[in-house]
Amino acid sequence: AVEPGEYLDLKWWQDLYATVTPKEKAAIKATGTIIEGIAGGFFSTARVIGFHKVIDEYPGIEI
Repeated sequence: AVEPGEYLDLKWWQDLYATVTPKEKAAIKATGTIIEGIAGGFFSTARVIGFHKVIDEYPGIEI
């Protein structure tokens, strides 16, 4: 569970999925898109880079 005020940074997501096996990663299938406000700003870019650092480890997920 996520506690109120908890910061969901890259480390939080990496820790959450640290125990997922390669077999489990391969079994996940999904498609999606990223919807942003003003693209290209520092925080927007950092958020997208962090998102991809995690999601790109799952070959069955297409963004």
